[in-house]
Amino acid sequence: DGLLQRAELSLRWDADREVFATPGARALALSTTYTRGHTSWTSGHLGATPDDFERELDGLFEWRGFRIFMVEPRLLTRATARLTARFEALEHIALDALWISRLDQLVAAHSKLTWENLYAADRPDASQRDRNGFAMMLRGVHRTIQQELCAREDAPLLLTDPGLLARWHEQGALRVLDNVARQAGAEGGPRLVWLIIPADHQSSTPTLNGQAIPYTSPSQLVRVPRRWVLASPPQNLSVLPPLSPRRGEG
Repeated sequence: DGLLQRAELSLRWDADREVFATPGARALALSTTYTRGHTSWTSGHLGATPDDFERELDGLFEWRGFRIFMVEPRLLTRATARLTARFEALEHIALDALWISRLDQLVAAHSKLTWENLYAADRPDASQRDRNGFAMMLRGVHRTIQQELCAREDAPLLLTDPGLLARWHEQGALRVLDNVARQAGAEGGPRLVWLIIPADHQSSTPTLNGQAIPYTSPSQLVRVPRRWVLASPPQNLSVLPPLSPRRGEG
């Protein structure tokens, strides 16, 4: 969070506007809509009881591989907290903060590079030269992060806050997620990779800002039931984050 504040980026899910938002005129532009669709789900179906879903989670945690957890937008923070409480071994990685951290390291390492340069190069009206330079720098950051995540041997990873991946998809950010997902369960890679994103209850495929999140099989998609999210917290999580208000409330 400190890095995000230094970069004037407060990348959080805004349930009222239903976007990943970053307030402030100088912040890197970002507005990411969540997944919508019209297809029913089998894994983690909406009517599953909390106990049913707990058993499904236990099974998923035992299996290696990649899963995308899709949860009602206003329940996103609470669902994330429940997952990390349910599986204490999960290594929680906020992707937006990770990307900003690596950009911050670049700024610190190059005396002529400033955050003001990055803000200017990321603007829609930036010159082609600046945009090309920024894209080249981002691709280097992508490679670094991909290597870091893929090198977490046998670790169970929970990835959250993927707003910047949608913002920078043209520079290959979503390919990083795809490559990390393919390493999940492979020799030398993380044991499992779980990504949690906001999505309405009719979502068919996971997307961020209209960009499809790569996956290889419908079995990798898991709908998080509202009943499980709202159930009484486990003993090791006595206080859960408050619910975000529904649109039009409060």
